Amino acid sequence: MTSSQRHTLLGTIKDRLDAETHGVPRDSVERHYRNLEQLAASLRSLGLTEEQIDAGVMEVFEEYRQRISEYIAARQGEMPK
Repeated sequence: MTSSQRHTLLGTIKDRLDAETHGVPRDSVERHYRNLEQLAASLRSLGLTEEQIDAGVMEVFEEYRQRISEYIAARQGEMPK
């Protein structure tokens, strides 16, 4: 990822995934991020504006983020106290 891309929505999402996904298998997080990159590229190739792309990618990311939170909460519930 170039330095200019780090300032895009995808760069922000990557930073958030890195910060918020402790306890989640790393390969799953990286695979999801690659899928978001592919989604953005596909939407771009269809001629959508950057604002439309950001909105679509963010919607998918927020759904994934919610599922990660549920996964982590469930795992914490399984830990012996």
